Amino acid sequence: MVDGGSVSRALKAHRSGTERALRFPRSPHRGGERAGFLSIHRDPIHTPEALAVETVPTAGGARDRFKLSLLIQISKELTHIKDVELLLGKLAEYTFRLIDVDQAAVLLFEDGALRVRHKRVRPGTEPHPVPVSLAQSALDERMALLSDDTADSTDGSALRSTLCAPLISGDEPLGVLYVDSLASTHRVDDDDLEFLVAFAGIGAVALENLRFAERSRQDALIRGNFERFFAPHLAARIAASPDALRLGGERRQVAVLFSDIRGFTPLAARLTPDATAKLLTEYFSEMAECVFKHGGTLDKFIGDAVMAQWGAPLSEADDADRALEAAVDMMQAVAKLNARWQREGRPMLQVGIGLNYGDVFAGYLGSERRLEYTIIGDVVNTANRLCEAAAGGTILVGQPLKDACTRQQIFTQAPSIKLAGRVAPVSAFYASCSPRARSTTRIDRLRDYAAAPIASLTRHRPGLPVLHAV
Repeated sequence: MVDGGSVSRALKAHRSGTERALRFPRSPHRGGERAGFLSIHRDPIHTPEALAVETVPTAGGARDRFKLSLLIQISKELTHIKDVELLLGKLAEYTFRLIDVDQAAVLLFEDGALRVRHKRVRPGTEPHPVPVSLAQSALDERMALLSDDTADSTDGSALRSTLCAPLISGDEPLGVLYVDSLASTHRVDDDDLEFLVAFAGIGAVALENLRFAERSRQDALIRGNFERFFAPHLAARIAASPDALRLGGERRQVAVLFSDIRGFTPLAARLTPDATAKLLTEYFSEMAECVFKHGGTLDKFIGDAVMAQWGAPLSEADDADRALEAAVDMMQAVAKLNARWQREGRPMLQVGIGLNYGDVFAGYLGSERRLEYTIIGDVVNTANRLCEAAAGGTILVGQPLKDACTRQQIFTQAPSIKLAGRVAPVSAFYASCSPRARSTTRIDRLRDYAAAPIASLTRHRPGLPVLHAV
C-alpha cells in the first residue's frame, strides 16, 4: 500500500486499474478526525516463497547490492536462532541496518489480537506508540503499507513516514514488521518498502520454523512424559486430546491391578544395594512392558509393588479382560526371569497379583509443589487387599472384575477374604494361570490323577488309542 500524501493521487492510481483505493481511519489530529485515502498494490503477500522472485531495484546500485547481500546474510543467521524473543530482537536490529528509520517494532498475532512484542528506537530518539490499527490493516489485507503522513498520537503536528509489512506463513498470519521516521527528516520510499517486504518474508519463515520446532519439542516432551505411565498408543491419544487429562477429577470405571513380591524385605536384606536395584530394575521393566502391551496405565511403583489400571483417562469395553491378560503375562514374565536368574546364580522371585473392577475417582492429586494423575477409592483398596492375600504365583480376582470380563476367562472359586471395616467377606477367584486354579474340582482332580498313567502308556505304545477327557 502506498500513500502518496493526497487523495487525488490515490484515486488516480485506482482509476488506472493498477491500484485500488482504501479509506483508512487515521489517528486523531488537530482540528478533529482526519481521514486519508491510501492506494494499495494489487499483488497480495501470500507466501514467503513468492518473495524470492522479487526484483531488486537497480537504482543506487551499491546501496542495493549491500542490502541484497545483507538479506542473504540475515536469512542464514536467522535460521540458527532457537529463541523467539531473541529472534524478535534480531528482526528489529536488522531492520535498522536495512532501512534508515527512527523506530522499528515487531507485532505478533496472538490469542486473536495483534500485540507489540518488541520495539527498538534509534539512540537519541524518543519512543512513541505504534499505530496498531494501521498494522492490523496490513495484516488483514495481507498487503505492505507505506504512508507518508501518519499523524503522531503524541504530537498531532508531527507527521511520520511509516512502513508495515505483514509476517505471513502460508495462510497463517503471524504478525507485522513496522518501521517509521519523522517525515520532515526522512521519508521512506518504495525501495525501502520492497526491502522490508523481502525481509518480512525471511522473518516469517524463521518465526514459523522456530514455532514449529518449539511445538515439536513440546509434543515430544509431553508424549515422552505420558509414555512413562501410559501405553505408547494411549500416550499418543492423550497427547492429541487436550481434554483427555482434565485438572481436577472425574468418576471412572476402571480395572485395577496390584502386584507384589513375596518375601522381598528379607531378600533385600541379604543383597547389596546395587544388587537390589539391579533386580528391581529388571523386574519392573518386564512388569511395565506387560502393562503397556495390554494398553494399561502404569500408575506407580510402591516399594517392590506395581499398581496399574485400565479405564482412566481413556477407557475401552474390554478393560477388565486386558487387565487380567496383563496379569497372566506378568506371571509368565516372572517365570522367564526366574529361569535366567537361576542360571546366573541369582535369587528368584515369587509374585502375587490382585485385581478388581469398579468406580473410582481419577484425577490429579497431591500438593501445590507436586501433582500426579492417579485413582483412589474402595475398588483400589480392595484390589490391594486381594494382592496381599494372593500367595506367590497366584492371581486373585474380585467378583466385580470377573463379572466385567467380556471374553471367555477361566476362574476358580477361592476362599472369601475378610477385609478390615467390612462385615461381609469379599468373594475372590483364582485366575486360570494360577496353580491353585487347577485340581480344585472333582473332575479336575480325576483328570490330573489319570494324566501321568496315560502319558506313560502313550510313550511306551505310540499306537495305542487314548480317550481324552473333555
